Amino acid sequence: MKKKASPFVARSSQAMSILVLSLLAGGGPAVAQNAPKAADALVGAWVVEADGAPFKQHLFVFHADHTMLQSNPPAGNRMTSDSNGIGVWRHEKGREFIGKFVEHNADHETGQFLTQLTVSYRITVNGSTFTGTAEANYKNAEGVHVRGPLPAKLRGTRITLP
Repeated sequence: MKKKASPFVARSSQAMSILVLSLLAGGGPAVAQNAPKAADALVGAWVVEADGAPFKQHLFVFHADHTMLQSNPPAGNRMTSDSNGIGVWRHEKGREFIGKFVEHNADHETGQFLTQLTVSYRITVNGSTFTGTAEANYKNAEGVHVRGPLPAKLRGTRITLP
């Protein structure tokens, strides 16, 4: 003899099925779907001028997962060959963000490791532009601080399609 499910179990199963189907179909609270996150203001690709850096022109890409990439030409710095910068960022409040990226510097002639550069920054986004400040610090291969803090002023312009 088959045991009959209680009315509570039957309703719970039905409710769970509706919830799962709704989530699979992209449903969910309207607020979660339509409310832009403050972090969305920063996500994207930017042309950045860093007044105070050895090479002023940079490119920054801020990803939705709160990682970022920084690039500028290795030959732009006559003292060292610089790698791309890789880092993280977070939303502070309003239109303010903080972050940090790290890059490695090598000797142009020998190709040997010279320093690890860490750049910390604070920026304020205003639509398709941002302004802010940065501070650079260098460590040698043993992790000993050897140079900095070196300040820079940042100005960014979002890269957009026509």
